[in-house]
Amino acid sequence: VYVKNNKRGILVEGYPDRLSSNILVERNVVVGSELEDGVSFRNVESARVESNILYDNGRVWKDRISGISFNGTFRNVLIHHNLVVNSNSDGIESMGNEEQEIATDVDVYCNVLRDNGEQGVWFFRTQNSRIHHNYITGSHNNGVFLEGWVSGVHIDHNIIVRCGGIPGVEHHGGGGIGIQYSRDNVIQY
Repeated sequence: VYVKNNKRGILVEGYPDRLSSNILVERNVVVGSELEDGVSFRNVESARVESNILYDNGRVWKDRISGISFNGTFRNVLIHHNLVVNSNSDGIESMGNEEQEIATDVDVYCNVLRDNGEQGVWFFRTQNSRIHHNYITGSHNNGVFLEGWVSGVHIDHNIIVRCGGIPGVEHHGGGGIGIQYSRDNVIQY
């Protein structure tokens, strides 16, 4: 599927008490989503996002518009072999439910994340997950950022270059990997 210049790209949605499940989003091109994320999931389990190309999503800075976004309650998620370029917010974001804190078993690997407006990968209220073998470059803030009670996450074998403090871009600063209000995580080569 080729999705270009729409309000949103692809949305899969369930309810916190009745999750959408067994979802595959594969080999799509999503370009120029104006107001919502390129590929967005809310309240899902057993989802795979693989081999997609997403670029120029959220071209006007108004809200956080990411390339690939998981929000709410979700578990058993694989995100791999995607190319995400120039989203106005994060390349990939995992935002667990603020009240229930159930976002778990998220595996982000073998993605190329370039020139995204905030983080390459952002985990918020996510646990028992892994970020590995990704190439992340040119994020205006952090390459990887764990924030808000993230625990049990392994970050390993990523290549993170030229993130944070991009010349001529006023933003948060950032760097390679940032961790805030989180515990029991592992960063290694």
